[in-house]
Amino acid sequence: MNVIVTICIGDLGYAKHTLSSIKRYADRIGCDFKIIDHRKYPTWGSPKWEIFQITDFLDKYDRVLYLDADILITEEAPDIFEEVDTDGLGCVLEETGKVANTDHRYVNHILRYFYTERGAINPNYDAVDYLNSGVLLLSQCHRDLFQDKSEKTRKFFNKYKDFLQDQTYINYNVDTRNIKLHPISRRYNFLVRPQNLCKWIEGYPMVSHNIVLQNDVAFLHFVGPLKEIRLESYFKTIGWPSEVDRGHTLVDIDSERWKYV
Repeated sequence: MNVIVTICIGDLGYAKHTLSSIKRYADRIGCDFKIIDHRKYPTWGSPKWEIFQITDFLDKYDRVLYLDADILITEEAPDIFEEVDTDGLGCVLEETGKVANTDHRYVNHILRYFYTERGAINPNYDAVDYLNSGVLLLSQCHRDLFQDKSEKTRKFFNKYKDFLQDQTYINYNVDTRNIKLHPISRRYNFLVRPQNLCKWIEGYPMVSHNIVLQNDVAFLHFVGPLKEIRLESYFKTIGWPSEVDRGHTLVDIDSERWKYV
C-alpha cells in the first residue's frame, strides 16, 4: 500500500487550495493521504523537520510520496509511483555535479561546514547532485535517510535559521549514505518562483497556463512568499474556480486530523 504525506502545521492560508488537489490525486491513483499536523521534534526548530516522521509511515506503508504543502497537482497528473523504481529515491534534481557553481550560496556555505564538522568521507561537496526535497518518493530501503537525529546535528542546524536546512540535511545524507537516486522529470516538481512580487500583487502571474501545458506539468510547486495570493491569481488567470470555490474546503476537527467536506 502507498501513501502521500505532507506537513501542514500552523496557519498556512494557501493550504485550503493545495491540500484538496493532493487529496483528489491520492483518491484517483488509489493511495492514502496523510497530513502531519503536530510536532514530534519541536527542539529542531522549523516544522519542516517533522519530515522525520516519514519513517513512521514506512512502518505501515510500502512506499511514501512526500510533498511540500505548497504543491498544487493538476487534474491530468499521472501516477508518479509508476515512474520510479522501488530501489531508487524519486526526486527532481536542481543541479547535477556542480553545486558550487550555482546560485545556492547559502547551500554552498552550509554544505561546506556540514561536511567539515561531520568529517564526511566525501569532502568534495561541489560534485554533489543537489535535489529539491519538495517531492520525494521513498521506499523501504530509504529508512536511513532520516536516521541521524543526533544532538550534534540538531545543534549544527540550529545555527542556521534559513529555510533550506532540511533540504541540505537530506542532500548530505543521500551523498554520505550512498543512497541511489532515481531522477524524475521536472514536471513533477515545477518550481513557480515569485520573481516579481509587485506584479503578483497587481494580479499578473509569473507562470502562464500555456507554460504549464507546454511543459506537461503535473505538480506546480509555489516556492517563496505570498503563496496564497499567487495561487488565487493563477486560478483566476486560467479561468478555473479555486479550491474553495469548488467547495473543496478543509475543516480542522481536532489537533490530530483534518476532515474533507
